[in-house]
Amino acid sequence: MPRHLVRPHVISYVHYPTISNDMLSRVSEQVNAHNNRALISKSSFLTSAKLAYYRLFAFLYGACGGCSGIVMVNSSWTMGHIVELWKIPLRTFLVYPPCDVAEFKTIERDLSKPLTEFRVLSVAQFRPEKDHQLQLKVFGELKNRLSQEDFGRMKLVLVGSCRNEADTQRVQVLKKAAEDLGIAGSVEFKLNITFAELKKEMEAAAVGIHTMWNEHFGSGVVECMAA
Repeated sequence: MPRHLVRPHVISYVHYPTISNDMLSRVSEQVNAHNNRALISKSSFLTSAKLAYYRLFAFLYGACGGCSGIVMVNSSWTMGHIVELWKIPLRTFLVYPPCDVAEFKTIERDLSKPLTEFRVLSVAQFRPEKDHQLQLKVFGELKNRLSQEDFGRMKLVLVGSCRNEADTQRVQVLKKAAEDLGIAGSVEFKLNITFAELKKEMEAAAVGIHTMWNEHFGSGVVECMAA
C-alpha cells in the first residue's frame, strides 16, 4: 500500500519467512510441533481457528511483500516459499549471506590414523526448533543397533549457546532425556564455548549433524562443511 501511495523504491531482504505453506500444512494435518502445541493439534476446533488465522496472515503477508520492487532471499528454501506467497518470481533474487569460513578451512586432519573415537558433532543454539531431542533419539537407536564395543567408540557432542534461562532449562531436559535413553555417558554438552574451542571440536569430529526442520540457511551447517 505505501508503495502505491508515494511510489518509493521498496527493497526487501527475507532471512526467514514469517509464515510458510509448510507451517499451514502442519497445522492442517494437526501435527504436534514447537509452534503447534498439543493443546491445539489435538483439537479440531482450535486447529480450524488457527488455520483460519494463518491463512489470513499469509494473504496479508503476500499482499505486503508483493509490493516490493526487488526481493532478496538467503536460500533456495526461503526463495521457494517467498515466490509462492509473494508471487513476484521475476523480482526475487537469491543472495547467500556472507559466511567467513577461512578459519575453518585451516583445520587439518591426519586421515591416515585410525579413529579411536567416532565423534558426532552438532552445532546449534539450544532452541526448540533445532530439535536436539531428535538427535538424542537417533543416538539412542544407534546404541540399540551397534555392538557394545562399537557404540563404546561413539560420542555425541552438542555444542551451542544458551540465550536465556529458558535455554538453560532446555539443556537440563535434554540431559535428563539422555539419561532416560541410557546414553548419558556417551553425550557431551558444551555450552557457550569459545571460537578456539569450537575449532578444536570440529577438528576432532568425524561427522556433523543438524536436525532443524525447514532450516532456512544454517550457518552451523556451512561451517561444518568448510571444516
